[in-house]
Amino acid sequence: MNMLLRLLLLMAVVLAAPASAAELLRRLPATLDPAKAYVLVEIRNHDASALPGSVVLARYDPVGEDVRGGGHSPGSALPRGEDVRVAIASRPLERTRESRLYLVALEPDTWVIEGAGGTAFSLGSRSFAIAAGEVIDLGVLSPATDWPEGESAP
Repeated sequence: MNMLLRLLLLMAVVLAAPASAAELLRRLPATLDPAKAYVLVEIRNHDASALPGSVVLARYDPVGEDVRGGGHSPGSALPRGEDVRVAIASRPLERTRESRLYLVALEPDTWVIEGAGGTAFSLGSRSFAIAAGEVIDLGVLSPATDWPEGESAP
């Protein structure tokens, strides 16, 4: 996706709004909900094929260094009924043959890129804190399969 289109979409997102917790938005809202946080991310096709890539974001406890409510941070569990994860794999804002652009409305919190393409990043990943009313562009992600040693795509 060209840079000008990405910048225009990001500006439209900043000037736009409402959504509910961890919601993938198919259209730019007229205004942004000031109580939500927003992530813009382009995900390239899986292993550079025609299969759409996917990414999982999870709410993160930076003190316990684990997903909220996980084994290292049980005291940070979310209230019953609140999702700790969001899979970004469907409902793109825009699509091309090579990638998909997503706009995700999140609860303000610290989030981590927990996995991509069916692989969990158990050895660490990038986390980011996002406040209400903020928009973060995570850029372009290119998921690849974590093939067992000696194996590759057919």
